[in-house]
Amino acid sequence: VWDLVRELGLELELQVTTNGTVWNDRVAEVLDALPMQVTFSIDGVTAATNESIRVGTDHDEVLANLDRFARYARDRGTRLDLSFCVLQRNHHELVDLLALADGLGVEAHPQLVLDPDHGLQRLPTDELVVVAERLRREVAARDLRLAVNRVAGEKMVGWLDAELAQRRTGHPLRLWEPPGRDTVAHSATTRGLAATAAPGRSSLDETRERLADWSTTGVVGEVVTDGADVVIRAELEAVLPEAALPPAVGRPFAVALEQLAEAVGPHVWVVDEWADEAAVDQTLLLAPTPLRDKAGLLVRLWSVPVDSGVHTLVAVDHSFHRPHP
Repeated sequence: VWDLVRELGLELELQVTTNGTVWNDRVAEVLDALPMQVTFSIDGVTAATNESIRVGTDHDEVLANLDRFARYARDRGTRLDLSFCVLQRNHHELVDLLALADGLGVEAHPQLVLDPDHGLQRLPTDELVVVAERLRREVAARDLRLAVNRVAGEKMVGWLDAELAQRRTGHPLRLWEPPGRDTVAHSATTRGLAATAAPGRSSLDETRERLADWSTTGVVGEVVTDGADVVIRAELEAVLPEAALPPAVGRPFAVALEQLAEAVGPHVWVVDEWADEAAVDQTLLLAPTPLRDKAGLLVRLWSVPVDSGVHTLVAVDHSFHRPHP
């Protein structure tokens, strides 16, 4: 691909993500020929941590290559970012990773990991409380030159705070896991929205506008559930593919979503999620295969508490959707 871009003389904005394990003549040749924006993935500042997560890597070589990519970005005037996963196995080095990026003068991008066996936010509550407080102190104490990296650290702690808040409330949060050992996908209701006042109509209307802009249809559907999480109203006809629209009213929300996944997917991946005390925003990929690729229907769910139930706005992105046979 890079050779073709060069041969055609195309002026494109190019971006590549690398784990930094390789720097050879071929890499140097491509970088010399094309201005490349680079995202560098690393999950620890020590060999013990990074090599235990990224098995088979040589940490010293990875750090040497990080310096090479940083020098390239400075010389060519391109962008270098540092990306790392927020894991149970590296939480003691997360702030050091922020500092590593800051020392290079580049932005750090922590990545929330949804896998229940590895994501830091899946620690037992007593352990998570201790980790969150320690990270909060470390972020506040560390002298980070770039404001964006301090914000990244605060946001990272915010993820853990939101998780702990959800556990305290006991209200159901619709959370889909990636395929596990025993099931392709399942719904968990062990975390939930805080019991807050229902949002005003203006807030719902503003969110509806944002979701309409995000979607490929410009249309936003609605699902309302009662206190038992059973669907009492569903307006989805204009949003979802007609053949994939299962009956929803009278069914538990999780069951209706499972039936939709079977019709469209049948595999479910969580692409993105965020939750605070008042709302949950999730993007799911309903995919035809159990592989994390770009084939499937993107469904975005924005949920808020309403009276004794939950009000969910639904939007879809058909860009990668191919009908499931």
